[in-house]
Amino acid sequence: MPFKIDYEKSQMNAKEYLDRLSCLISTGCYTVQKVPVTSITDSTNLTDLVMVRIPNKHERSVKNDLKMLSRLSTENKRLFYCTHLLGIKMRNLRSDCYTSDYTFGNVYDKYKNMILNFALMREALIEYR
Repeated sequence: MPFKIDYEKSQMNAKEYLDRLSCLISTGCYTVQKVPVTSITDSTNLTDLVMVRIPNKHERSVKNDLKMLSRLSTENKRLFYCTHLLGIKMRNLRSDCYTSDYTFGNVYDKYKNMILNFALMREALIEYR
């Protein structure tokens, strides 16, 4: 019997992983460069937007994760940048919210999609049935 991916558990693993990554970045050891969301394109490398202020033992893994996240689609990169690097709440990115320069339409579905795409990129986060 072939293995099947448990997408829900994989999404949960990826969400927890990205939340930990966000916590690491927000500790003060890193500086997130603020750029207009529309300037993040397919060729944008997220490692260029996060600078190390204080060297630490997690520096290499953060850089590798940001490189991996840079392979996501433009929309997913923008969503990751807003939610995990800048810390903007998803409710403020909805299409009916005017507090942001850029909106994502149905942000919750797009966020789930971004999380799942990241989970499928990192083999360690994939759960099988």
